[in-house]
Amino acid sequence: MVRIEATAATVKRPGLAEARFLFLSYDFLHRVEAGEHPLWGTSIHWFAGIFMGKQRRRLAMAQWDVFSAKPLEGNSLAVFFDGRGISDAEMQAIAKEMNLSETTFICPRDRETERERGVRVRIFTVQEELLFAGHPTLGTAFALRGDSGAKEVMLDLNVGKVHVRFEEADGQPEFGEMTQVDPKFGMQHD
Repeated sequence: MVRIEATAATVKRPGLAEARFLFLSYDFLHRVEAGEHPLWGTSIHWFAGIFMGKQRRRLAMAQWDVFSAKPLEGNSLAVFFDGRGISDAEMQAIAKEMNLSETTFICPRDRETERERGVRVRIFTVQEELLFAGHPTLGTAFALRGDSGAKEVMLDLNVGKVHVRFEEADGQPEFGEMTQVDPKFGMQHD
C-alpha cells in the first residue's frame, strides 16, 4: 500500500513570485522525506520511490484541479516541477502511477533559453506522450505563474511554442487563455 500525505509549501521559482502549493507525498518506501528543492530552495515534501531498478529519487510535484474554482472539482493534473534526468520510460511509468488524464513534467533550462523558446514541458497520459493537450497546458502554466501576477507564460511543448495569457477580475476566478499552434492536417479519408 502507498501512503499519500498532503502538505502546503511556499515555493519560489526564479523570475516569479512566491506561490502556495499543495504537495502530495507518495511514500513508496513507507517514510516521508523533506529537503531543499534545487530550483526553489524551499523545504517541501517529495515524490519518493524506486524507478526502473535505479536509485531512489525525490521529485517535487503538485496536483491541480484545472477548469474549476472549487477544490476537488475540474480536471485533475499532476505537475512535476523538475523533469531533468528522468528518462522517457520513467516519465511514462510515473504518469501511469498517477493514473490521471495527464501528468506534466517541467524541464527547466537556463533563463535565456526559456525567454526565447519558453519553459520546456512534456505531457503524458497513462499510455503515451502527447504533442499537446488543453487542460495540462493551462494547468502547468498556472503552476508556473503561481501568485506572481505575470500576464503571460510561454511553454515549449512537443507541438511547439504555446503562449498562455492570464486575466484577473475582482471577485472572479483567474482566467487563462492559450494561443495554440495552427493544426496540421494529415491524409483525409472518405
